[in-house]
Amino acid sequence: MKDSIPSKENGLPLTAQKFCIEVPHFSDFANKRLGGALFGLFVLSVLVGDALAGPDQKQGILATVWKWMPLMFQGFLLNLLVSVLSMTIGTAAGAFLGLAQVSLFSPVRKGAWCLFFSRLLLSPLNFE
Repeated sequence: MKDSIPSKENGLPLTAQKFCIEVPHFSDFANKRLGGALFGLFVLSVLVGDALAGPDQKQGILATVWKWMPLMFQGFLLNLLVSVLSMTIGTAAGAFLGLAQVSLFSPVRKGAWCLFFSRLLLSPLNFE
């Protein structure tokens, strides 16, 4: 019973604290300005790469990114479209399967359960 007393540090019982890993908060990194320094280093590397581009190179980094920006934006929109469509189709199929599983018509109910378990067992457990 003694182990279930909450600690004053984080409010978790002592048994739960044994398995907790201390993860630094984002504010710890923000206070050290690590994010700003990394962003500044990135901008500096892009500008240096652009400045070191020789006359034999057609475009610098920024000009190349600007040139390909419409295509990257179209890819982003396609990614959003595929995500929305997959969620919509999955929700509709799940609703149909759920309603079929509680059907009063026995063949529909058995077929829905058969489809559910066959998809569950035929799906890979992990992707490599």
